Amino acid sequence: MDYLNLRGSERILEIGACFSSSSFNFAKKGCRVAALDISNYLKASNVFVKKAYFDRIFSDMHNMPFADDAFDIVFASAALHHSKDLKAVFEEIRRVLKPGGRVILINESARGIFEKTHPVYKEMNDKGFGDTCYTLSEWKKGALEAGFKNVKIEFLSIADDYITRHKNRGSKDTIKLNLAYFIKNHKKLESFLLSLLIFERFLFRPKSWRLVSYK
Repeated sequence: MDYLNLRGSERILEIGACFSSSSFNFAKKGCRVAALDISNYLKASNVFVKKAYFDRIFSDMHNMPFADDAFDIVFASAALHHSKDLKAVFEEIRRVLKPGGRVILINESARGIFEKTHPVYKEMNDKGFGDTCYTLSEWKKGALEAGFKNVKIEFLSIADDYITRHKNRGSKDTIKLNLAYFIKNHKKLESFLLSLLIFERFLFRPKSWRLVSYK
């Protein structure tokens, strides 16, 4: 969250807020926050209200109940990949952003240009969840076609990605985990490795990344 460089006066919309932990953290910094979702998970944010207030809105992200130019920042974590029309949802985000406002997406699913879509996405669609797996080029195209400027795809730490995934799985492979921690703690080495892997991540497997753009 530090990369947002918040002053505490921003108006922020979180799309697909779920349990609203990010909205809670934005609100703690003094920002005026709206947490939007279509699921009942949004109700769980009641546990945070005593410490920081934020609005909770039950709405679809393709047709949001906000005025034009309402927010300084629109933030989403693993939310927009549920859309079947990236251009449409980016257009709606652009509508509610103030001129010069930012959109930041993290933890979205994506696949490399030559990577096959995993069968789990068909299974999720069959169950009605509407999951998709766009390529990074399709993500960027959706934002550009909606009128966003300076659309950037930024690759995040492969070491952090590995550590998080394997700690969550209870991995016993301490050698690889220790190597990941070593890379994480040596930023120049990590930057060098990231530069070597840029094309591989575009073509075969993006792993952790974020999209940042401005209205």
